[in-house]
Amino acid sequence: MDLSENKIKELPEALGALSKLNWLDCKENEITYVHPAVYNLFDLKELYLNSNQLIGVEVEIGQLESLERLDLSFNELSNLPESIGNLSLLVWLNLEENRFQELPSGICSLLHLQDLDISDNQLSTLPEELGQLENLRFLDLRNNNFTELPAVLSQFGNLQELYLSDNPLTEAQVEEARAMFPNAVVEF
Repeated sequence: MDLSENKIKELPEALGALSKLNWLDCKENEITYVHPAVYNLFDLKELYLNSNQLIGVEVEIGQLESLERLDLSFNELSNLPESIGNLSLLVWLNLEENRFQELPSGICSLLHLQDLDISDNQLSTLPEELGQLENLRFLDLRNNNFTELPAVLSQFGNLQELYLSDNPLTEAQVEEARAMFPNAVVEF
């Protein structure tokens, strides 16, 4: 269901009754609130809430256990509930252009995650537990506050693309990352 670009301010309870819905695109609205009933869409595989005005996400998001793609980019988020870690089938997560100063710990439980975009936030470190994401192929860390390479990077043996530009890193650190991933695209 495409509800994008409609100046919607909230996702109402009634939306939760569409039990067979598997795709919901609500990008580029003015959404500040998602009613918890919306998280009863247990067949939902793709949810796009990017380019809204969300400052928080309800704990019930963890009920969307069929979700494979989640886009929360271009909002005002600084945290996510721990229940985000229940989205065990998630392979693609976009948190670009929010206000995260640290990565929400629930993300470290998303063991099937392949693509993670956390660019344009205020991150300076990554938790060591993130190394559990053995399937990670794409990692975008552009435009954050990394002054050194996160140690956890060395655990991403399947990484194919790493983006680190617009961080205060030295040339030596750039070369270290390239040496760490000789067969990957490493962009600074």
